[in-house]
Amino acid sequence: MKQTSVSVAVVERLNAMNDLVWLQEFSLHELDHVISGHSRKAAALCTTDLFGKNPYAARINIRLDKMPVFRRRLTEALRVTVFAQSFELLNDYLQVINLLLKNCGKRSWQSVLLRNAPEEKLEDSWGATGYPAISSELWNTFKYLRLRRNHYTHIAQVLSPGFAGFLAAQGTQLNQFWRNTSKMGSAAPLDFSSQAIFSPPVAEISAMLRVHLLWILHFDPLVAAQLDQSKLLSAFAKDLWHDAGGSKFRKNDATVEKLARTIKTDFRRRTGAVSSLVALEKLIWGFKQ
Repeated sequence: MKQTSVSVAVVERLNAMNDLVWLQEFSLHELDHVISGHSRKAAALCTTDLFGKNPYAARINIRLDKMPVFRRRLTEALRVTVFAQSFELLNDYLQVINLLLKNCGKRSWQSVLLRNAPEEKLEDSWGATGYPAISSELWNTFKYLRLRRNHYTHIAQVLSPGFAGFLAAQGTQLNQFWRNTSKMGSAAPLDFSSQAIFSPPVAEISAMLRVHLLWILHFDPLVAAQLDQSKLLSAFAKDLWHDAGGSKFRKNDATVEKLARTIKTDFRRRTGAVSSLVALEKLIWGFKQ
């Protein structure tokens, strides 16, 4: 098993977030090009005057000379929203991982509540269960993303002392970890030690989104290695059986085989693991609730 069944959807949505950022940059570049083609007299005209065929022009209806300010606010709002939502994807991922480890782990899951942050709870429980240690840089990367996200969603104006202390203590180490080209690739790196977190330029937003993506690509296989494939396959198959009707699903040789093939294909796509068609058919025949 190369990955958990939940990581595929998270990766797809993170990639979509990245595309959204660059689509906005593309659109704003085209808008700037159109505006630059107008004379200085057009600065006093409104969007309804210049873009009369656009059904959304009246929704904003601002003067052309006010467009740069409007553009900047739009950019800042979208970038912060994209970053916050990307973190929520990882946060939701951790919650699902907790359930997977509890229900499908190779060891009896030991839930520990010594600390409150989501990554800290998982780290404490992971260690108490006896699984192989995960590098501190991966835990601290999640913490960095969480603390930075909090500053955006709480509309902070200044850096909190706690985050400033974290950057001073862990920033250099995280930079060394993620600037390894085998992890980050050739993309522009994120400076984990920088305290200039407000109004990030598009290159920094792109780097942050890439860290979200790389974090799950490095963390998820470590989790997948500790899952019992037979338990995971059974739970995965039952979910798809429920989607197909559950107790109302009519079982016969043809329908069971068809569903088994669907489960086999989807399980391999989501986890990279190969399953037995015969074993899947046996599972389906045994599902009752």
